Amino acid sequence: MVAMQSALAGTRYETGIGEQRRVMLVEGSSLFLDAATRVRVLANSSRRRLWLDQGRVSLIVTPAPVPFTIALDNGAAIAGPGKFDLRRDAEDRIALTALAGQAEVALNGTNRVLETGDRLRAQPGVAAPIDRPDLDTTQAWQSGRAAFQDDRLAFVVAEANRYSPTKLVIADPGAADLRVSGMYRMGDNLALGQALGQLLSIRVRPTDEAVLLGG
Repeated sequence: MVAMQSALAGTRYETGIGEQRRVMLVEGSSLFLDAATRVRVLANSSRRRLWLDQGRVSLIVTPAPVPFTIALDNGAAIAGPGKFDLRRDAEDRIALTALAGQAEVALNGTNRVLETGDRLRAQPGVAAPIDRPDLDTTQAWQSGRAAFQDDRLAFVVAEANRYSPTKLVIADPGAADLRVSGMYRMGDNLALGQALGQLLSIRVRPTDEAVLLGG
């Protein structure tokens, strides 16, 4: 029974702060894990399934008789051969983008199809819209960058802290809702904090262990 439960749980892969990792699966598909990511995968001749617990992965699916299932909250996506970007943020919002190929999505009792260029965004208790993001921007994380579009500073800080042991900290709670747009290099939170300070006209105070924003 223990062995069966272990097999059903899949193989776990994990990256730390600022770490990225490429994984080749035994059936031929591959994963590229972003920083601070946890994922579980079952990949063999009889079952192919992926669960993303946190973070972000790029998934390349190879053709096989067995479908490749991506687990979603309240549903799942069946990914055909191709390339897909999957992320789960700190607020349990999920985004699945078909970079190349097609995926059949069953979510909250509704069936839809993602074509190349489509992105589905899902979060608890909210309808999941499909849009068409810029695909180069979507893949910017693979070269150490992050793109923001009218995102809250609180979200930007949480994202940046996945890449650096020096943490950005919002010292003024009122600054958390300031909006940020643009493409930024990840991994150097002091430089990013200074750039955000100029953009938002807020105070930036480096300390030994953190970079304080506002206050």
